[in-house]
Amino acid sequence: MTTTKGINIALCTCVMDNFKYIWFPLLLFAYQEILSAQSTLSAGDLILVTVNADGDKNFDFVPLVDISANTVICFSDNAWNGSALKSSEGTLKYTAGSAVTAGTILSYSGTVSGDWSTEDAGFNPSGSGDNILVFQGSSSSPTFIYGIGWAKGTSWITNGSATANNSYIPSALSTGDNTLVSLSTKDNYQYDSSNGSKGTKSDFRYWVSQVSNYNGQNTSAYSSLSGSFTIGQAVSGDAGFRMFSSPVAGQVYDDLLSPLWTQGMTGADESSGDANVWTFNPASGAWSAISNLTTATYSAGTGVLAYVFSDVDNDGDNDLPVYLNINGTENTPTVSVSTTASEWNLLGNPFESTIDADGLFSDNSGFNTSVSVWDDASSSYKTWNGIAGGLVNGLIAPYQGFWVKAGSGDTSFDFKSNCMTGSAGTFYKTISPRTGSVVLYFESNGMKTETYFSFSSSGKLGKDKMDAYKLMPLDQKKHLTAMTFINSTAIDIINLPLQWQGIVQTPLDVLLLKPNYDGFITQEGAVKITWDLSNMIKGVSIYILDTTSHESVKLVNGDSLIVGINKKGSFVKNLRGISVYPPLGIPRFMVVFDKTNLNTHSTPSRFRFYPAYPNPFNSTTTIEFELENGGIVKMDVYNVRGQKIDSIIDEVFPAGNHSARWNGNHFPSGLYFCQLQSGSTIKVNKLVLIK
Repeated sequence: MTTTKGINIALCTCVMDNFKYIWFPLLLFAYQEILSAQSTLSAGDLILVTVNADGDKNFDFVPLVDISANTVICFSDNAWNGSALKSSEGTLKYTAGSAVTAGTILSYSGTVSGDWSTEDAGFNPSGSGDNILVFQGSSSSPTFIYGIGWAKGTSWITNGSATANNSYIPSALSTGDNTLVSLSTKDNYQYDSSNGSKGTKSDFRYWVSQVSNYNGQNTSAYSSLSGSFTIGQAVSGDAGFRMFSSPVAGQVYDDLLSPLWTQGMTGADESSGDANVWTFNPASGAWSAISNLTTATYSAGTGVLAYVFSDVDNDGDNDLPVYLNINGTENTPTVSVSTTASEWNLLGNPFESTIDADGLFSDNSGFNTSVSVWDDASSSYKTWNGIAGGLVNGLIAPYQGFWVKAGSGDTSFDFKSNCMTGSAGTFYKTISPRTGSVVLYFESNGMKTETYFSFSSSGKLGKDKMDAYKLMPLDQKKHLTAMTFINSTAIDIINLPLQWQGIVQTPLDVLLLKPNYDGFITQEGAVKITWDLSNMIKGVSIYILDTTSHESVKLVNGDSLIVGINKKGSFVKNLRGISVYPPLGIPRFMVVFDKTNLNTHSTPSRFRFYPAYPNPFNSTTTIEFELENGGIVKMDVYNVRGQKIDSIIDEVFPAGNHSARWNGNHFPSGLYFCQLQSGSTIKVNKLVLIK
């Protein structure tokens, strides 16, 4: 008798009397091993990219996840009547002869052979209207994965009668998440891969749901689509930090991060060395390295930090981009995540689709209304507060982690269905006409940064929930940064009110930073400033005041400003967790938003603003100015936080020389700014009060 590596059924039969308690369990075990090798697909784990009602009735499908050998998938052109598949047509069965990689194009040629067999005879897509439903299980008990309808406008219905031209929507499938597709009236369709060949599962489901992305024709069928697709979220660029999440919960971190090089953890590519994957503990404000990638499981809606090495296989070359794609049942809304009140929490997109931060804000009203996403390409955070920010339109991609700041009572964060965009690519939204925004851009020697101003009905002159913090970078690289301030707190997006009287101003600082052994040290250099005022509310003039030169510049779209930045010392970087940039001395600039109505009286065309004397002073000082023409003059005093603390003058003056006195008895010692406005011109002088 020949010995084989498999289970010898004949041997078990011959000695059945002696091993009657052994042979059946062995056969059962072998059968279970075959079954366990199959992949169980979830809704949307597969798409069709070619469908033909003419010719050989051939079609192409693409698994969006890896599938194991022996996996069985059924394709039926029978309609679903709401409780069962109709039996008027037929079903094909595909059995994977070997493992199949996600993105592989698999074809049915029109002939039952090889991996294809007949489940129910009669598969015959019709040009008078038809559909293909994809499922696992049996025709009598299907678990649906995908559906596509075409030819004569086949539709998916929720009531009425299922016919050759329509079918009920099967459970678990939906046109809303693109697991059901309706094409148009052509007999034959083939996806045009120039519309997208690399992307996440949700990208592909969206792309193949758009009839404009297909080639369509009558009478002549398409041959099999050639090539393959790349499935997953791209991790591109250079080595550096990334914040990740997963659309599948309960999987171990190794499943999510397997395309990347990992080290310093059990189950990593290299167990020695420094760990390069961390979770964040909001209570302690510290990072914690994952100890075992093969046992630690991912929780839906949380984020994880990884240092991405460009060489992912340790062969000495740059392997990026790589693509993250994880098998398993995708998370569905609502996903709730436990959070720590009053602290920074690292969360992550729990879905395969892009999510809109504005939907997150409306569902989690107690949290600070801003999100921050780390952008390794710029070594800075991209933020969004619902109106403005560097995170374009507030869209958070699949597999992306992000920061939120919890309020005092916020112990849970919800990801609901209304935050899901359901589309791929750029998602355009309409910003409320009752808001406004301004962007200041800064550039120096190829380094770039920006800071934002938003205007809304909820805006305040002090801190409000829509103010986004200016977070320090995860890495230590030379960089340019800019920030405004509220009470010495660095802000990336400052949210201001829609309505105010007179002038609002806020401190602005610009820093060129170079890393040192424990943080950053400031550098000298020239910085170019430009701006975008296209979304600014009407009736407001904007100025940048230089607190060093005392000069002001009115901002006009298309203009620019070049300034020299000086050294201002250094600061220590918090290496344990997340932190906000600290203030360094006096902010270099003031940004002034002026709503003053100067049309009632004649406006001076020119004036001189002389230094105060004495200065420094103990209690009072004299301030002189000269007007060429008469008109309204405003003189106000601001502290270093940009807060107006006193008004000295607000009246009409004739042409000529004038003076005013300021009494600082009620204010503490320190640096102040005296701002004089006449017409559209603003000038500032420093005042030093010493008691």
